[in-house]
Amino acid sequence: MPSGRRFLVLHGWQNRRPREHWQWQLVEALRSAGEQVLYPQFPDPDRPSLPVWTELLRAELAQLGTAERVVVAHSLAVALWLHAAPDLSPPERVDRVLLVSPPSPLVLARHPDVAVR
Repeated sequence: MPSGRRFLVLHGWQNRRPREHWQWQLVEALRSAGEQVLYPQFPDPDRPSLPVWTELLRAELAQLGTAERVVVAHSLAVALWLHAAPDLSPPERVDRVLLVSPPSPLVLARHPDVAVR
C-alpha cells in the first residue's frame, strides 16, 4: 500500500542515469510499491552549473506537492542540496533528506569548476 510520500532522487556529477545504476533500482522499487518518484536528469553532468542545477532542483521541489516529501541526493547532488537548503522557502522545504556518498573534498579540489562554494 502506498504511503503517500513523494520522493525526489537527485543524481550526481557525470551521471546520465544509466539503467544499471543503483538509483534506478531505488526508483523502480519505490514505484513498484506505489510511491510517487521524480528522478530528473540534471543538464550537463560533466560540467555542472550551480545556478542551472539549483533552478532545476527548485522546479522539481515545486512538483512534489504537499504530501510527505523525501529527497535522496547522491554525489554532487549532496553538495547541491547543502548549498540550496538554507535558502529554500517554506513551500520548498522537505520532511526528510538522505545524503548518499558526498563528493570527496580531494576530488572537488582537483575540479574547482564543479565545487560548490
